[in-house]
Amino acid sequence: MADIVSLSVAWVTAAGGADMTYRQVAVLGAVCDAPAPPQFRALAKQLNMAKPVLTRALTKLGSLGLVARRRGEADGRDILVDATVQGRALRATMREIQA
Repeated sequence: MADIVSLSVAWVTAAGGADMTYRQVAVLGAVCDAPAPPQFRALAKQLNMAKPVLTRALTKLGSLGLVARRRGEADGRDILVDATVQGRALRATMREIQA
């Protein structure tokens, strides 16, 4: 988790940084780093977040155009979280700032 913290601090203190909380940065990182779009429940468990907290973070990230939620194809009850092109670009920029 130290990676997320140092990355978050570098990003929010950088000129032109996004108006995001550390939690939102962590969620974006987890979504972008996943090999496939994670399920909402699995993401909440991975990040040790209550579902309402994760919902608020995803709503904010969605309003920024960084992630998108969609229903699972096999089971319509599943919610999958996709990083957008803009979200992946922001994650790449965050990694550059950290380096």
